[in-house]
Amino acid sequence: MRTFATPDTEIERREDGTIILRSRLALPESEPSIAAVLSKRAAEHPDRPLAVHRGSTLTYGDAKQRSDALAHTFRELGLGPERPVMILSGNSLEHLLVSLAAYSAGAPAMPISVAYSLQSADHARIRAIAELTEPGLVFADEAGSFEKALDALAPSVPQVLVARGERKGALRLDDLLTRAAHQASSLDGDPGGEAVAKLLFTSGSTG
Repeated sequence: MRTFATPDTEIERREDGTIILRSRLALPESEPSIAAVLSKRAAEHPDRPLAVHRGSTLTYGDAKQRSDALAHTFRELGLGPERPVMILSGNSLEHLLVSLAAYSAGAPAMPISVAYSLQSADHARIRAIAELTEPGLVFADEAGSFEKALDALAPSVPQVLVARGERKGALRLDDLLTRAAHQASSLDGDPGGEAVAKLLFTSGSTG
């Protein structure tokens, strides 16, 4: 399977030593959003693996169906452009599903370095991020591991979602997916290419 197109490059060498490279290939039409890309790929090859983590596989078709169902719930919770989804977890299929659902719901996904949750004594950085962005929901893979971080965010984030473990008042990912499975198989409306998909905070922006 070919990964890259055959290059067709124009080279301009200027007297001051500058070299300008230009592709002669016209850019093809692109999909307007990540959600649109997922919809197209799920229709083309629903059974093809999208991601594999620790022996578990998520196919394009399952990712589309489950993220759309979760996105319905996100919209019902009032998440959107001004109320992002804060994600405290490391890499996982659940992290991916929550991100895809946020994209489809038009709510920016906001993954936060796990070091800010698991290695911080005062959780000042995640509290400052929450105060700045006003997330409508915070997701954690495991309630126990992120308990102190979730406690620190409790005053400023109205809703908690967890994939595993127990936390009083928190939504459970499996429950939302089961409850939303009876809704429409496809989410109406694409957030479009101008929507903000993700908010990233680096050591420089939080230091």
